[in-house]
Amino acid sequence: MTFFSIIINCYNGEAYIAQAIQSVLCQGFEDYEIIIWDNKSTDNSIKIAEGFNDSKIKIYKSANHTNLGTARVNALKKCSGKWISFLDVDDWYESKRLELLHSKISNLDQSYSMIFSQVYTYADHSPEKKIRPRKPLYVDIGSHKVISLFNLVPFCGAVYKSTEIKKIIEKTHDFIHSPDYLINYLLSKSGKVYFLPIPLATYRIHANSLTSRNKKDGYIESIKIMEGFSNNLVDEVCHRIKFSFFLLRLKEYQSARKNLRKTTFWQLIAGFFSLSKIFIQIKFF
Repeated sequence: MTFFSIIINCYNGEAYIAQAIQSVLCQGFEDYEIIIWDNKSTDNSIKIAEGFNDSKIKIYKSANHTNLGTARVNALKKCSGKWISFLDVDDWYESKRLELLHSKISNLDQSYSMIFSQVYTYADHSPEKKIRPRKPLYVDIGSHKVISLFNLVPFCGAVYKSTEIKKIIEKTHDFIHSPDYLINYLLSKSGKVYFLPIPLATYRIHANSLTSRNKKDGYIESIKIMEGFSNNLVDEVCHRIKFSFFLLRLKEYQSARKNLRKTTFWQLIAGFFSLSKIFIQIKFF
């Protein structure tokens, strides 16, 4: 059994996959495997991956194109690592990521189900790198509460205990845009979370990424997650408030009003209070 399994889900990622793979292969810590799950790509992604010819790389090809949640479920079934990390094909790791994570994990007790670090964000249209999240206040506020309301865990910055993520991964099948949020939400609810305040990966922002193209659907799925998995009505209301602000920015005024009509006046007040309290504390934006 390896210590880390690094899952790279790929669909037509020929422009980025070499950098993603190379960023793992250059790690100083070597007890890992790379699981590449190709989601029926029509470009040269797999040829590029096969060109590395490294025994740590295991390539699997999906028989059919699926949504992202299902692709990640299928890839996880191929992993043998004690800890699981997902690296989207357009992101990459910093050189000492696995070494630092291994050192930290070795000094934590068994109650931790996930660890995440800060990441750099890099936009193709701008050479400037930024750090996200900017302030390490998760421990002070409560990791689960912050994750529930703001979804600020960068997926490429997280690593998950294999035994814990395998318990909940099947629940992500139906989610196209937010399977990572559901994973973070459920694991932060059931186990302890450790925040490492150092950037250990880079998250790329570009026009063709799934996140950039489908922000509205991402908000809708986050509300669906609250409806299906949260016992806290206020958290669901908070997500509806955030979605309505997003719709207002798009000038979709009728949709914003319709979204809020599903809540009562007092629920809205409670939601605004909860969001404002955490927002003021974390000062991320």
